[in-house]
Amino acid sequence: MKILYSHGFGVDETGRGLFTDIAAALPEFAHMMFAYDYFDQAKNQLVTSSLPKNAQLLSEKYGEGKDNISVIIAHSQGCISAALADLPGLSQVILLAPPTSLGTTEQRIAKMMRRDGTVANDDGSVAYPRRDGSTTLVTKEYMEGNESIDPIAAYNDLATRTKVAVVRATEDEVLSINSLEGLDVDSVRMIELSDVHDFLNNRQGLVSEIKDLLKTSA
Repeated sequence: MKILYSHGFGVDETGRGLFTDIAAALPEFAHMMFAYDYFDQAKNQLVTSSLPKNAQLLSEKYGEGKDNISVIIAHSQGCISAALADLPGLSQVILLAPPTSLGTTEQRIAKMMRRDGTVANDDGSVAYPRRDGSTTLVTKEYMEGNESIDPIAAYNDLATRTKVAVVRATEDEVLSINSLEGLDVDSVRMIELSDVHDFLNNRQGLVSEIKDLLKTSA
């Protein structure tokens, strides 16, 4: 069985180490990771793409290995990409710390502008510095492409097409307001872990939950 991964916003294909830790704990599975965003080496800058575009890329990656891929593990905004993707025949999607609201473009820009060193560009994009010395460019395409997405509706629709499990981080410091109201709890399996957004404090507990979920996809 192969697991395909869908990473979140502003990180590489490893999910900043989250996915590689999960993969290392599951040597009996094959693992497929890829990056949604483009990294401009000359500018030392990560350039974001919209969630609908990410969903299209995930659909393509799934199509390439469809016969071998049984499960998708997604984290943060990668959960929305998975919910929007075309994944016929997939056994299960595991959503880790899924966002339930994206807010408006104005709200997202205002939040980013609170970071020291953030620059709003004339083309509608926003660039902000990262701790590693690089910058992230949040494109106008990213913000406008995400404007009409309702994550809860997307998750509920996904649950009509395949088995869905949500692992919610109860101490999530990134998604400070993350109500799951409206989620079809009759169709989606809910698991809560006392951990932060990236599951840094209890990776072993997370892997244990994932292992139990994978048994139902074997």
